[in-house]
Amino acid sequence: MFRIERYDAAGSRTVLIPVEMRGLTFHGSIQEGDLVRVRGKVKNGTLRATKLDNLTTGAGVHAKGIPKAAYIAAVVIFVLGVLALILWTISDFSGTGPPPGFPTDFPEP
Repeated sequence: MFRIERYDAAGSRTVLIPVEMRGLTFHGSIQEGDLVRVRGKVKNGTLRATKLDNLTTGAGVHAKGIPKAAYIAAVVIFVLGVLALILWTISDFSGTGPPPGFPTDFPEP
């Protein structure tokens, strides 16, 4: 999280904007005093940056998260696991009698 200072034509600071960039890793860098251009949406008074250009150095700064393919694979594996558990539970308890080899000749009291 960092802040951007916005200035008017006369050089006076007009507003201080809190900026948040979310991700597992970040590529690129900014330093105090760099001129930047930020794209994103404001939520609860904080600009959530999706892309940031460092105009001082010409570098782009972006956050990297979990690849979509890995996220989708994790969800599919989880859902298949839950379905397998449900099917195992249904098949295990849907028997009509005692398991094979279970004694049936109990003496009556």
